[in-house]
Amino acid sequence: MGHTPLGEVCLALGLMRSEDVARVLERLREGGRARFGEIAVDLGLLDDEGLARALAHQFRLNMVPRERLDRLSVAPEVIELLPRGLIRERLLVPTFLDEEKRVLSLLTVDPTDIPSLRAAQTAARAARLRLFVAPRGPMRELVDRLLPPEDGGAPGDRSEEHTAELQS
Repeated sequence: MGHTPLGEVCLALGLMRSEDVARVLERLREGGRARFGEIAVDLGLLDDEGLARALAHQFRLNMVPRERLDRLSVAPEVIELLPRGLIRERLLVPTFLDEEKRVLSLLTVDPTDIPSLRAAQTAARAARLRLFVAPRGPMRELVDRLLPPEDGGAPGDRSEEHTAELQS
């Protein structure tokens, strides 16, 4: 299934000007990172909220703005559905599991990160995912609030376990 290129989405939403899109495309041609949104944010042409809005529009998903993330509470048993490393590294936050239908509601900053989305679906034993897009900065804050470091860091964190899973 084809999707409208992110640059076109940003233009249509009034998030970027055509010269901004051209600047990002030139950077892509120079052999920079191969992700339009990351380059646009790095160049200061788009902010986290704008990128999230564009991605949500591109993939026909709902976007969760900072204000809603700031007020969001998630039951500990839902958070425990995913490995801490997956949540922290990939900025994926499970918010609700419909037990009967086995549908996991999941916040993400990157709806194109298929390996991580599949890992989340497998870990939660969900039949389907219901995705919501959120801005990167507020998602990091949410993850830090939901998963405070234990004893200042890594003990109990399954980051290495998840990293090995993604590499295999």
